[in-house]
Amino acid sequence: MSWLSTMFGNHEGNTGVETPVEPELAFTERVTASLNTLAADARLAGAVISTTAFSQLRSIDDVIRPLLAYIAGNPVPITDQIAIESLVSDYVPTSLRLFLLLPPEDQTAGDPADLLLHEQFTALETSARRLSATIIVTAASALETHAIFLQNKFNG
Repeated sequence: MSWLSTMFGNHEGNTGVETPVEPELAFTERVTASLNTLAADARLAGAVISTTAFSQLRSIDDVIRPLLAYIAGNPVPITDQIAIESLVSDYVPTSLRLFLLLPPEDQTAGDPADLLLHEQFTALETSARRLSATIIVTAASALETHAIFLQNKFNG
């Protein structure tokens, strides 16, 4: 056996048949799946969480879904993707999950735990809105910069 075949040849235990690997979901697919899970969790928790908290969960969804539709045709930096995905798949569900772990007597609307949940959802909704606005403004700024470039290139 030559040294080349030892480097590139069929080694013991390697049958030459590759194990199929599940393709990784695209960013928008992953976040959409997380939003769908979050919406289902919100519906299940609807009898437990306050109407304010439920409304905030819906508002977060209402901010992120259109943003995902925009991102599908206009890629954004990985840092923005991480922020969006973390918000939807970790931060919001964790707040909801921790609230639901409380004893029922601590889950009453207006009680301290409900107020904490409301504060957390308010902060997360504000972050979602800021992130959305930043992404849209960045795209508008890029368009404006490109317009200036074209104007300078072809008009003067």
